[in-house]
Amino acid sequence: MGDGSVRSGLAVPDIRRQIIRDLSRAPDQSLFALDYDGTLAPIASRPEYGRPAGGVLEVLTALASHGATIALVTGREAAALLRVSGLAKVPGLRVYALYGAQRWYDGKTDSEPFAHEWDEVRSFLSTAVRPSTGLWVEDKGLSLVVHARGVEDPSVALAEVRPAIEAFVRPLGLDVHSGRAVVEIRLSEFDKGRVLSDLVGDTGASAVLVAGDDVGDLAAFRAARSFRSEQRAMWTVGIASDEAPEVSQSADFSVGSPDELVSLLAEIARATARP
Repeated sequence: MGDGSVRSGLAVPDIRRQIIRDLSRAPDQSLFALDYDGTLAPIASRPEYGRPAGGVLEVLTALASHGATIALVTGREAAALLRVSGLAKVPGLRVYALYGAQRWYDGKTDSEPFAHEWDEVRSFLSTAVRPSTGLWVEDKGLSLVVHARGVEDPSVALAEVRPAIEAFVRPLGLDVHSGRAVVEIRLSEFDKGRVLSDLVGDTGASAVLVAGDDVGDLAAFRAARSFRSEQRAMWTVGIASDEAPEVSQSADFSVGSPDELVSLLAEIARATARP
């Protein structure tokens, strides 16, 4: 387990206990906003291999059955995420996919409209990203991701193509973001901070746990801090990694793997179930 904390004056075991108390006290007023890849599932060589850690379905179902709101906040496309994870079975599950540009709830998907700019970017990437380099492009519809996992030096390989990508897409009103062995092109007005703000507003939750492992989750961490008050408990949990160490360092509490996050969630579920 990691030891990162930005809550001064609290020892790590005390932080864990406080998280469990806050999130189990009033389950129907609790919200879990969780990333998927690297957070609920170990990082895989390709997205289609990203199966959830053991016990994820069971613990999320247990939390939801006590009234908690469970939201997956992800850069993935909703249908692909649900297909690989099997988490559509979680009662009342909400999915905020593509950083909120696509939303799934109760079997229905709502997306931002597609624009012709994406076809231009696809055409550009087909020549700018050469398969001989080991890089490959994932097409999410409203997002395009250049992957370098498996390349000898992902950071060098991505640094070589990123300037040309930025020069092409920025005039189209699109943003370029780095992640764990990826460079992602996405809509500029969407991020996980905006998603969390929407979720807190929609649910009115008094206790919130936000968990993530990549730099895209930092926007949600910042939003969580802005919502803290005497009436609302907001906790951020980072999954430690060498690829994005700033995530666990900026979190209130850090764990070393998706399995350890599941263990924390299971403790919350058990505390919630006690009379």
